[in-house]
Amino acid sequence: MIRVVLAAALAVALLAASLPAVDDARADRTATALDASLERVERATADLATSEAPTAAGVAGARRVVAVRLPPSSWTSAPVAWLSLGGRPGGPPADVLAYSVADRPPETVDVEGVDLVTPDGPVVLREPGRHAVALELVWRDGRAVVRASRAG
Repeated sequence: MIRVVLAAALAVALLAASLPAVDDARADRTATALDASLERVERATADLATSEAPTAAGVAGARRVVAVRLPPSSWTSAPVAWLSLGGRPGGPPADVLAYSVADRPPETVDVEGVDLVTPDGPVVLREPGRHAVALELVWRDGRAVVRASRAG
C-alpha cells in the first residue's frame, strides 16, 4: 500500500514539475506558426510594393490574397489572443504586424519600406482557423500604399 501511495505522489510531483515546460513549448510552437503566417504577409506586401503598379482606390489592380492560420488551443498549441495587421487592437494605425499568444507580451513585426494602411483600423483576427487577408497596392494622398483587409 505504501508503494502505491509513494508512486502516486511521485507521479504528481513529476507532472507538476513538467507542466511549466509543456506550457512554454506550446506557446513557442504557436508563436512559430504565427511568425510563419506574418512572414508570408510581409513577403507578399513587399513583393506587391516592388513588382506592381498602384491603382486608384476602387479600381481593380495589383492584389495578393494571403492565408493566415490561427491554431486552435490544444495540448500542443497555446491559445492565440489575437493577430493584427496595421497596428495593435485598439491602438493607432501603424506599419506593423502583431500577435499575442497566451500570457506572453505581444510580438510586433515592422513592415519595412512599405506604407501599410487599413480602412477601418487594424485588421484583427481572433478566431482559430484559416483567414484570408487581401493586400492591394493603391494610390493614397499621392503615394503608393498597401491596403490590408479581410478577403471575401
